[in-house]
Amino acid sequence: MGKKKWALAVLLGVALWGMAHNNGFAATSSQRSAVPTPQVTLGKQSQVTLGVQRSRVESSFLETAFAASGATPTGYLVHDWTQVNQQFESVNQLASDATAISKELSLVAPHILERRTQAENYYEIYGAGPGHTAIRVVLSSFRFGLPTSAAPATSAASVATGAPAAPATSTASAPEGAPAFSATSAASAATGASAAPATSAASAPEGAPAAGEAETLLVLAVQKDATKTAGLTQDWERMASAVAGQGWAPQISACIEGFRNDRMSDGQRIHWAQTVLQNVHAVRVEGLTSNNVTSISGYSHGQDIAILAAGHPINLQVAAYYNAYRHHTDVLVGTPVITIPY
Repeated sequence: MGKKKWALAVLLGVALWGMAHNNGFAATSSQRSAVPTPQVTLGKQSQVTLGVQRSRVESSFLETAFAASGATPTGYLVHDWTQVNQQFESVNQLASDATAISKELSLVAPHILERRTQAENYYEIYGAGPGHTAIRVVLSSFRFGLPTSAAPATSAASVATGAPAAPATSTASAPEGAPAFSATSAASAATGASAAPATSAASAPEGAPAAGEAETLLVLAVQKDATKTAGLTQDWERMASAVAGQGWAPQISACIEGFRNDRMSDGQRIHWAQTVLQNVHAVRVEGLTSNNVTSISGYSHGQDIAILAAGHPINLQVAAYYNAYRHHTDVLVGTPVITIPY
């Protein structure tokens, strides 16, 4: 997975913030459905247990669908977007929560990036994880309705290893072997706008909380480049456990990326996508085919996770496109949607 794809994939989680407030997801009108989540009466351990159980079911569902694609895997991304609360948290609180989660994910050689403004507090930890994974933990807290003359960032990017601090507007340098990640404003990512300097206030899309309101979001990403999907279930379980352990409801998406040594016509790609859906008892909900690219979304009963697209639930997306540079067909399979840009 390239550096640009990795950065966009992580920011996609923050873009779900726009989906939640503006009913917009990618090219479709979507929002998360009322997926069953642990009841507030459950203790943290019960929430963790439930989250792990669901992770096993959902990862098996995704791996079964990918196996039907006939593709050789090249990697996967497990991704969580969680609305933590509707408060403006201090950087110290974000740091405490991010540190607890990073320990649960067994993140090593951590690097840290933080930013403070009147409109947004931001804290990120990134580093390596078990099984040669790259892990990022991002917590952003927004305060809406502030003028663009909000105070500039008071702290700069810092690296836990003791390297000199970088300006808050610079791109964070990833650990060796991990893709780079740009410290783009989360609010800009949510709206699809260009990244604003760290000194500008967060601007909310239409339908976002009113002036004076606040919101804190969590985005997690565990990425691995591999020719097998071994480790996917364990990474999914660790993520669900880490989020639920904080008393929050995990909202996990995952995607497997791979390739086929062939070139399919538009009709063949559509038939291929239908075969993948049928293999997990999913029915087609919507899709598109153009310029050697096919993307089909479907729904399979029995899966807890789903989003709504034009009023219809979807929990599986498959895509294929011809890679003229490598002379093969790239394949992506994701639940509930593909989280790797293509």
